[in-house]
Amino acid sequence: MNIIQIILKNIEEGWSTFKVAEKDLTNKTILITGGSEGIGLETAIQLAKMNAKIIIASRNKEKCADAVEAIKKASGNDKIEFRLLDLSSIQGVKDFAEDFKNDFSSIDILINNAGGNFANYSETNDGLEKTFHVNHLGPFILTNLLLPLLYKGNEPRIINLSSKAHAFHQLQLPEDLKVKKEDYDRMIAYSKSKLMNVLFTKELARKLENRNIKVVALHPGFVKTNIGQGDSNIFVWALTKLILLFVHGLLARNVDEGAKTTVFTAIDDSIVSGEYYDSCKIGEAQPQSYDTELAKKLWDLSAELAGISPEIPSK
Repeated sequence: MNIIQIILKNIEEGWSTFKVAEKDLTNKTILITGGSEGIGLETAIQLAKMNAKIIIASRNKEKCADAVEAIKKASGNDKIEFRLLDLSSIQGVKDFAEDFKNDFSSIDILINNAGGNFANYSETNDGLEKTFHVNHLGPFILTNLLLPLLYKGNEPRIINLSSKAHAFHQLQLPEDLKVKKEDYDRMIAYSKSKLMNVLFTKELARKLENRNIKVVALHPGFVKTNIGQGDSNIFVWALTKLILLFVHGLLARNVDEGAKTTVFTAIDDSIVSGEYYDSCKIGEAQPQSYDTELAKKLWDLSAELAGISPEIPSK
């Protein structure tokens, strides 16, 4: 599927209103990264209305605190809290996971919602390109380290937010894990990181096939958010905003609709592990996402960069 086909398909689907049935989530514990704003916040509100215990994790303490109050007010559910998490730090994610395991005995649903699309090239303190680190490596480490808690969950699920943008570019390994400043393109970097999300999902599902854990990736829809902000070049920023205003007017969903596929995959009994979802149903992932050798290579290289075992925990 090329970019034009994707846009036309989303114009059609953008006019649809998705219906997601509610479910009693009492006694469920849900961790949502990036749950302080946008799709993550709306996801937290919708799941909180079903009486789940919600923990949002993000790097901004003030935004997290405000989000907790907003979720409580919108849902009438007081079982809401936040933890600080910096996905751009390998040690930071490891410390978060260790603290989380000390405070919780299990997790029922992990939603890897956080991500970024960065205008300019930058490296994290670990010397890695930021888009790759935040969108793939951070969630990869977090998920691996929290698997022991998910093993103890009730019908546990892992939900990875990807994007239709995963279909725009092909992945080359190991080259794409260490992009240089002179080669950086924000949309290529974003697209490839979203493809990594799908490959990670499928490889993790294979590794967990003998366990009662479902793992899915999804496209939340093109959502009306602040995409394009943060570009240091005012002309580029203005042009980006102008284009996006036109495109979003055609196909963007509101945040409530954008969260529905995440909520659907969190609660629906019919979901199939290892699949890529779009608009509350199994979607069309690009052909390279089915390359099992590429997925395994990505897994092993990611584990090496993270300094963790490529083998998933046994218990």
